[in-house]
Amino acid sequence: MSFFGLIVFAMAQLGYTGLIRMTGVNKYMSWITAMVVQTLALYFLAMLNLLEFGLKAVVIVGCIGLVVRVGLISFNRGKLPFEGIHYFDFWMLFLGIIFWAL
Repeated sequence: MSFFGLIVFAMAQLGYTGLIRMTGVNKYMSWITAMVVQTLALYFLAMLNLLEFGLKAVVIVGCIGLVVRVGLISFNRGKLPFEGIHYFDFWMLFLGIIFWAL
């Protein structure tokens, strides 16, 4: 079950990152911004005693964001130019794997 959770987490993270990049945020800053947005949403919902709902909502919104982004790209709308892969991308992937393993 944890592997399935990792896949869903990765989909949600890619969804948030893609949506944030579509707003014009730098590709390097979009990963951190996506994590901050998710953390602040969870913190706010926890303060309202809605943490369980918030966990599900944050993941579902991220997955919907990924589906919307893939849909836009498949219809040639909202496509971002490929800017190449940077060491930072591998660093974020490595950190995600480390957090998953802990």
